[in-house]
Amino acid sequence: MPDTQIPVVAIVTYPANTNLSPSEIRSLLEQAGPAYAVIPGLWRKSFLHRPGVRPDVTLFECSAIADGVNQRLDIYLPPTA
Repeated sequence: MPDTQIPVVAIVTYPANTNLSPSEIRSLLEQAGPAYAVIPGLWRKSFLHRPGVRPDVTLFECSAIADGVNQRLDIYLPPTA
């Protein structure tokens, strides 16, 4: 992998208290979901039953990814001397 692009992992948390019904949640997902599917470089987006409320977002740079499906390790830091 080129060392010029370091992946970013976003941890998004939502307050536990919501009064949305399953049909309201589904409607919000149908509205918001397609926009994520076309983001270049996005590997995965999981929705965890808290749409419609303001989240807290924490971003992390990802130094390496161990991929068990493809059995490989991608390291995104420059090589050591």
